[in-house]
Amino acid sequence: MMDSTKMDEPTIIADQPATSALRASSRREAYLCVARHVAVVTTALLASVILVAWQVTEIGNRLPATWSLMKANTALGLLLSAAVLALSHRHRLYAKFGSAFIVLLALAALLGHLNGKALWINTILMTHTAAAVPGSMSVQTALFFLFMGFPLAFQKHPSRWLNYAVDICVGGLLVMVLVILAGYLFNASHLFGQSPTIRTSPQTLVGMALLVFALFVDRTRTGIYAVLVAPGIGSRFARSALPFVLIVPFLIIAAGTYLTEDGWQSEAYSTATMAVVLAAVLMAFVMLAAWQINRTADILADTEGQLRLLLDSAGEGIYGLDLDGCATFVNPATSSMLGFAASELLGRSMHELTHHHRPDGSLYPVADCPMSMALRDGRVRRVDSEVLWRKDGTSFPVEYVTTPIWKEGTLVGAVVIFNDVTERLKTERLKDEFIAVVSHELRTPLTSIKGALGLIASGKLGTLTENGVEMARIACENTQRLELLVNDLLDINKIQLTGASLKMAPVALHDLIDKVLRTNQPYADKSNIEFARVPDTLGEIRIFGDENRLIQVLTNLLSNAIKYSSAGGQVRVSVREEEQAVRVSVSDDGPGVPLEYQPHVFEKFSQADASDTRQQGGTGLGLAISKEIVERHGGRIGFESTPGQGATFHFDLPLAVTTP
Repeated sequence: MMDSTKMDEPTIIADQPATSALRASSRREAYLCVARHVAVVTTALLASVILVAWQVTEIGNRLPATWSLMKANTALGLLLSAAVLALSHRHRLYAKFGSAFIVLLALAALLGHLNGKALWINTILMTHTAAAVPGSMSVQTALFFLFMGFPLAFQKHPSRWLNYAVDICVGGLLVMVLVILAGYLFNASHLFGQSPTIRTSPQTLVGMALLVFALFVDRTRTGIYAVLVAPGIGSRFARSALPFVLIVPFLIIAAGTYLTEDGWQSEAYSTATMAVVLAAVLMAFVMLAAWQINRTADILADTEGQLRLLLDSAGEGIYGLDLDGCATFVNPATSSMLGFAASELLGRSMHELTHHHRPDGSLYPVADCPMSMALRDGRVRRVDSEVLWRKDGTSFPVEYVTTPIWKEGTLVGAVVIFNDVTERLKTERLKDEFIAVVSHELRTPLTSIKGALGLIASGKLGTLTENGVEMARIACENTQRLELLVNDLLDINKIQLTGASLKMAPVALHDLIDKVLRTNQPYADKSNIEFARVPDTLGEIRIFGDENRLIQVLTNLLSNAIKYSSAGGQVRVSVREEEQAVRVSVSDDGPGVPLEYQPHVFEKFSQADASDTRQQGGTGLGLAISKEIVERHGGRIGFESTPGQGATFHFDLPLAVTTP
């Protein structure tokens, strides 16, 4: 029999809070990206203005008096750093050259400090080198650029250890910026310079801070600092803590220092005040952190409660599987339908407990189970013709879908949703029986009506007027259509409901195809359609089947292809041998199968155009009958179609086993 399993693309299960968190993370990343660009552009503009001021005296005279504290080589280093950050994503080679030049600038400045005089490279961009305005950048600035070169050159390197080193360097650069900031806040000049004219100027400090920020944004994508922008509780806590850690201590201690220096309070009183204020701020921070954690925990608990309520209220059976096929959770409907307590299912193999035998009572190997297949290949499986077994040993028909669960790209399990379809199948069987009875009862009077109309139309019962002949012809044609419908209904009833046996025998496939083509040639000629045999498998191919039923299948496919092809079109028939099976395909150049209709192609009474004004006739049973016949032969039937580009219907049948 044909496997009723249907496979879909891998599906990732996500709940609403997780989706919201991902959206928030995406927005945060977008804001950081914009802020990074602003930081890089601001640094470049600041450095460019200072660099131009060193070249054009008139511009320098219009700037604040302290502009010259940022030396030309410092401005050049900031400008190059901003350029490297701007180029780092697309032009890695240029970025490496720029990084190397930044390191060269820093080494030249440090060498000048060791020699006690500025080297020519430190003053080449300056229009004057008066002793009052020496050209060397400060040692702190030189060290900053020296360490800056490494992360600029290697931040996109695939090596894990180099990435760790880059993260450490970025952290070191942040420490340097904080040390220089502390020097300014606490009037510790040795932390930001060597003399009143050789120092890391405030504008240089701003540029350095902006560059470090841009580097931090880059490292949040691949480095250890990604924790700062992640959606988890710890990351949210870290983001809340950063202002307290980086800003508040500096502000409190700086305020105390200034109050002491201005004589507002003694050093001891200032120290005590700072300790109390710092303790109060830290206390407020702890309270805020506790509130944030509790709020997040409440949201998680509420989400979990809602999810549990949904699972408990669902009428379908829902249970989870780990990679070993053992139950990880079950909802009440699962326990109710299977007759097991939840505790009897959790941690146990669901296949061994509830899916161990097929509907016919034969053993069901776990390797063939669609649920196990989904756990192996990560594809969704939909099944509509199997049974599950209750604790008391009875079974019931089900349809179910097994959806793999993915976590960060790794398959971790699956969720199974199943329905008891006993009542639906009973209703369908009653409907089919009713249709069969009605169709059978219609056949006898319909035969009489057809014969009577044929006699009238032939004129054997008397001469008719021209209008009478036309009416008799229309009545005969519609009687034939009605007879076709009744025959199709009886046919599918015979195959599906009563399980009519097939007259199996060896069949020469090429001879069968030639016979069907000859039989349908008049219909093709009437529609001006050409038949074509596509070059296919040579030699004799024998299958084991019911020849008349297989002729019926191929005739249905050919008649559909002719029906939906335009005049002058071509219908192609091909045969391809595949391992132990053979595929017969029928292709046309018609309008194809509409996308919305494709899932229903093989359903009974299904037609792409079911309206009263449809152009093509038919009962909508031909493909359903063909599907039943092919599956009864142990084969498969399917199709490929792109709307507007025709369709190819095919069926696969096992080859006949030859005996030596």
